[in-house]
Amino acid sequence: MKTDNARKEYEIRARDLRSLAKDETDPDDESLVSDLFVDAAKALEAKQEKLDLMFEHYDLHGLGSTFEDTHGRWAVVLPDATCAGKFRCQYFDKRGFFGHTTLASADAVVLEVCDMGYRKPVPSSTLDTVSQKPEWHLGVQSLALRQAVEDGQMSRDEAELKYKALLLKYSPEQAIAV
Repeated sequence: MKTDNARKEYEIRARDLRSLAKDETDPDDESLVSDLFVDAAKALEAKQEKLDLMFEHYDLHGLGSTFEDTHGRWAVVLPDATCAGKFRCQYFDKRGFFGHTTLASADAVVLEVCDMGYRKPVPSSTLDTVSQKPEWHLGVQSLALRQAVEDGQMSRDEAELKYKALLLKYSPEQAIAV
């Protein structure tokens, strides 16, 4: 966050950029760089419109608010269970969780989600819905097998056998290809 106001981050930054742009009242100012500032300010203003919609969604739904990117992945705003008083952006797709970010406020998390491209508000039930699908179970259990191998709790050969059994259970069409 470049400002102290997550809810108006892009608006403030756009205003700052516009202040660096050329003076339209000065006919001798032919700065090409200032045109870049104006273009960047316009892009930030468009992003602010999306951020405003995201905060409307968050204000209505609170913690658990979920946003989607253009690739079918999601981010959910949660209290962070590992850091008291902090908030988490938990990223997931149809195969399970794949990352998170911990920040000081829920507003900062919503801004982070927007920065990362997760701008489409979706139902808060998305995580529950996605986590019931076979792809989710396959992904989560496959990750557990990988972790067991990395931790030395299971051999690679044993994990491969268990993975093939998971494929048969959750994705028979993939099991045939293996």
